Amino acid sequence: MKKKEISTRNYITAFLISVFTIILTFSIANYYKNWLDYKNENVMSSFLSEIKLEEFNNFIIENHDIMIYTVDEKNTEFSDLQKKVKKIITKNNFTKDIVVLDISDYKNETENLKQYMDPQILQTDITENCLLILKNGKIVQIYQVDNDAKNLKKYIMDNFYGVE
Repeated sequence: MKKKEISTRNYITAFLISVFTIILTFSIANYYKNWLDYKNENVMSSFLSEIKLEEFNNFIIENHDIMIYTVDEKNTEFSDLQKKVKKIITKNNFTKDIVVLDISDYKNETENLKQYMDPQILQTDITENCLLILKNGKIVQIYQVDNDAKNLKKYIMDNFYGVE
């Protein structure tokens, strides 16, 4: 009986496929670990209470006058801005009146919040890094936090604590 020889080319191909698979596996595992670390380390959710969009209706029944800060936890672009906002919120002791709403999975569903909006602001879009001011269960103000958040304290003092 004749023995078949396995060519060197087949060994090299099998070796390269194995190496590629191992590198790909470690790369995916590293990416997943970093993603979990970021998700667990979100700046706003780490010190404020968080609500889900599904819970919004029940939440505003229990909390008529509240501020809601919208974030996209999957977007790392605004982490510096969120750190500035956190500093303003903690320094001025606003934490008891602000909760976080993560809209990362619900960007298309924020239109459902229009039913809670005052008719005067219906044209305003709710995006990430917005501060929603609710009075008597209605969204009466929407403030898009700018890049340096320098006017945030004044806005909160004038429009949340100053509005009846």
